[in-house]
Amino acid sequence: MFYTDCHKVWGHRGHPEPPKIVENTIPSYENAFNLGAPGIETDVLYDPDHREYYIGRYDRGALPTEGQRLTLDEVFLAVGDRGYFWLDTKTIHRMNAEEAKQAAQDMYDLLKRHNLLDRAIVESDTPQNLVYFARLGIHTSYWIFNIDETMFPKTPWALWKAMHRVQENYIHGGFSAISMDKHFYTPMVAWMLRGARIHLFTTHSRAEVKDLVRRSEVKVVLTDTTDYDVTTCGK
Repeated sequence: MFYTDCHKVWGHRGHPEPPKIVENTIPSYENAFNLGAPGIETDVLYDPDHREYYIGRYDRGALPTEGQRLTLDEVFLAVGDRGYFWLDTKTIHRMNAEEAKQAAQDMYDLLKRHNLLDRAIVESDTPQNLVYFARLGIHTSYWIFNIDETMFPKTPWALWKAMHRVQENYIHGGFSAISMDKHFYTPMVAWMLRGARIHLFTTHSRAEVKDLVRRSEVKVVLTDTTDYDVTTCGK
């Protein structure tokens, strides 16, 4: 099963240790798994021209050139047999419907080739495109509120309207989970999303890790700490 209480705490962009080990690299992923992380999160881009997924963030300046790219295929070849993968796709929101369908099919083929359909989840904040991944049977997480605090509703009425829309997208899209910054997971948001599986990022303290994993609806917590041993497994 994709979700169990035994592997809730995953490494954020692997487990970087700058300047020696850089985030979103194979050494970072290896480091996380070596430290006991059951899964890792990584930032992923899709190149529709080459129909290829590679590691990167579009908000960090120019995109890497073809010869400098670390492909997701290379990552899976290196560490694909070691755990679970949260694939934070950064460019799905830019795609039209046809591009999104092709991106979904290419992701499905890649995951199937590496026997990872049951150990990977694709995240996006664009439900109309993420749905193409869900329809292929890929685990999907619907990212809400982005990371900009100005996106979070300021009044109870605005929050109710926003969460109603989120609920509709989650249910109609057939998504596996909803992901968000932990700061936005307020008691009201938790109540309004009752019944949904929740992914949260990113915590920096063991006490907070312990608090979050005790919540049955919280299925994955990203951390920059080494607290991968915190579970409620068997309890």
